[in-house]
Amino acid sequence: MSRDFRKRKKKSSAEVTMPSLVSLIDLLTVLLVYLIKTFSVSPITVQDPSIQLPISTSQEAVEDSVVVMITGAERRDADAKGKPIMVPEIPTIAVDDDVLIQLGENYSIPTQYLERQFVIRPLKQRLLEVRKQQGVTAELGSGEGFSGKIVFVVDRNVPYRTLSRALVSSAEAGYDGFKFAIVKRES
Repeated sequence: MSRDFRKRKKKSSAEVTMPSLVSLIDLLTVLLVYLIKTFSVSPITVQDPSIQLPISTSQEAVEDSVVVMITGAERRDADAKGKPIMVPEIPTIAVDDDVLIQLGENYSIPTQYLERQFVIRPLKQRLLEVRKQQGVTAELGSGEGFSGKIVFVVDRNVPYRTLSRALVSSAEAGYDGFKFAIVKRES
């Protein structure tokens, strides 16, 4: 009897089970997603060369939220010799990289887009659509839902009247957590 037990013990120690390849791939995928999510320096990246952000000493971190961008009237470029120059650009208002309207001279908003003189109709409509999408995402259980937070990425030359109309339009759409993107000054 003891001899059979020893044979079984040898067989079981010799047979090493390998982990499932599918489990390893799942683990690596989860790890990769986690690392990508934590690696991001900021959820907002300003890729439009016509935006010059103001400089600040604020230390508050930026959260994921809806981004409203008001671009500048000039962008940096290089001439044929590689010398940096400023090129005229048409200012726009965009939500999450979708351009909604082109602004007129001196960042003025064309009157056909205004509602009650202070609300930018296309901006309000787009923000209501985003809010609805966030609500659907929350119902599916795969997100936080509507947070009411919005980040403005605005060129430092945009006049207050244009910015205030964007703020009023956002408030009318139900967004009340305003933040502004800035460039942190190193101290």
